[in-house]
Amino acid sequence: MFCRVHALHRLVERGLKMCTRSWHVYLQRIMGFADRVCHVIPRFSEARDGPPCCLPFLSFRILSSYYPTGGSLFPSCEASRFLSILAMADIEASSSTGPSGGNPFIPPADGKCPINDLPDELLAHIFLLGTPQYSDDEDDDDIDDGNADEMDEDDEDDMDEDEEDDRRHSIEFEILVSHVCQRWRGIALDTPALWSTIDFDEEEPFPKAKTYLERSKGAPLVISVDCSETDEDEDDEKSGVENRELERWKKISELIIPHVAHWRTFELIVSDYRLMHHALSQLGRCPSAPMLEGLLLYHHDDNDDVEEFPYPHLREQNFVLFNGNTPKLSHVVLWGVHLNWAKSTFLRNLINFELHYHAFDVRPSYRDFARILKDSPDLKVLSLVASGPAGTPVDWLESITEAAEEAAAAGGSGKGKDISEAPIAAPITTLHLPSITDLSICYHEPEYILPLIERLALPNLTRLEMDFEDADFTDFINCLIAPHPVTGKPLVGGLEELCIKNLPCEKQAVADLYGAVPNLTSLNLSFYYLTEEWYHYLLDAPSSSGGSSALGNNLFLPRLTELITSGLSGAQMRLLVESRRAKGAPLKHVAMNQEDDVDEFFEEWLKNNVEQFETFEGSDDEDADEMDVEVEEDEWEDME
Repeated sequence: MFCRVHALHRLVERGLKMCTRSWHVYLQRIMGFADRVCHVIPRFSEARDGPPCCLPFLSFRILSSYYPTGGSLFPSCEASRFLSILAMADIEASSSTGPSGGNPFIPPADGKCPINDLPDELLAHIFLLGTPQYSDDEDDDDIDDGNADEMDEDDEDDMDEDEEDDRRHSIEFEILVSHVCQRWRGIALDTPALWSTIDFDEEEPFPKAKTYLERSKGAPLVISVDCSETDEDEDDEKSGVENRELERWKKISELIIPHVAHWRTFELIVSDYRLMHHALSQLGRCPSAPMLEGLLLYHHDDNDDVEEFPYPHLREQNFVLFNGNTPKLSHVVLWGVHLNWAKSTFLRNLINFELHYHAFDVRPSYRDFARILKDSPDLKVLSLVASGPAGTPVDWLESITEAAEEAAAAGGSGKGKDISEAPIAAPITTLHLPSITDLSICYHEPEYILPLIERLALPNLTRLEMDFEDADFTDFINCLIAPHPVTGKPLVGGLEELCIKNLPCEKQAVADLYGAVPNLTSLNLSFYYLTEEWYHYLLDAPSSSGGSSALGNNLFLPRLTELITSGLSGAQMRLLVESRRAKGAPLKHVAMNQEDDVDEFFEEWLKNNVEQFETFEGSDDEDADEMDVEVEEDEWEDME
């Protein structure tokens, strides 16, 4: 059964109306399938003059049943939509017959290649849809798609029999399409954006990165550099590893700094802060980064001292990154990396701002913290993990008071007016931030986070993540559920998603929090740390609870449809699913940590009793089972 010209063209017309994710998957699946049958169809690159391309003649029925190794690439709802379109094309193509008698691997006798009718511009656009910036959203990666586990036995046999196939599927998409035929290669090499994602995961002298930089020309670059210690480094002398990584960074920086004018995203990961400081000083000498949108700086170490920064001589910075010229910057992640906060006025107009793991003495003052947030009127995501404004509430007030006095002095000077007579505005430490919808607050003491959360007015918050330990956070919960003086409603009143890893508190506080979020649709709980009340109150609300819901006082969270858990057994989850279904509030999507005790019986029951059941890999083990597949160097090099 073949896809003739009319079927392919109709699929293209429909595909252009589909979301980009479907086109991305379509190309990846077709190219993956073509590689799997390369022992039947001659290698495309062997032909010189318009090789007969097998792609348009493959049966859409075969393609729709094929999933690349590694599992599903897109959500089940998107898969259903995509496969329905494939089925329509299959029906249309079924009316076409040829001398092959239905063999999908033999092209039509006339040698017609419908895919060659596509213009170069459309092929180039399709190629771009296969690159990382069009991959699935990060949220989809956090929890594996349930269909990933539903693999045919034949597919498993193929994986065992053909390890080379795994290697082929690991090849970057831009490399894959550039090795199909001469025309595709020409289009790929003439599309700079196709080569704009550069990950320095190779050894010196970085030939692949150099080739990508050359081919990307002036396209906005996505650059990722990992100079952190690896498992192999654990047995080496620490000083030797640090020096080796520093030298590696120096050589990398010589390649990428000249291209800073067209960086779009820059990510640097280190284990040694001295290397990070060296990199920061280099960025401080750059005149500008006019295209930079994302700045992600990570310093991972084992230092547990939250009081003092371990490198006092590197605490102060007499420079400002990119000389403060980053007009497009919107996404900033600073993980154990501090800046010259007072002079970093380029931290403005942010959409995503994450401060993680800063010692007390290198955190921004409340004045600078407030300035960054106020100067970002469209800020959506704020994450404060073991970080935030420096000091105590008294320090915060002093910081704001100083700012008010300076503003008053500046306003009264130069016009013959006595500065001492200038009115001083009352200091206001409350921050009204209506744009923020996503807040993460983790690893704080209650005496710090309670007064801070009192000063944040977030009327449109829809997602909240919390992780605290070693203290009683009952008063903190009471603050969350109390009406805020500025907005008049609880901070958690509009929540739709709630993630809690640990939150020690009294039993009544658990019930009060559940009762304060009646519109919650998604709940993520870690029972490795949470007490049993967080589970039992999902079954039945305590009779003494003042909480209410549309279904009466005997059930919390009446709109809850998605539950994600760690540390819960299959039997406990089944009981929860049955109980809420019986009360008219059924769970539709259940995800459980793959490390939990879910045997085949309960897994099968859950699959049959919720719309979607899946398992996911816990955050602490995200990289444990990743397959390290090497790519031969000549697969990115120019063809002879």
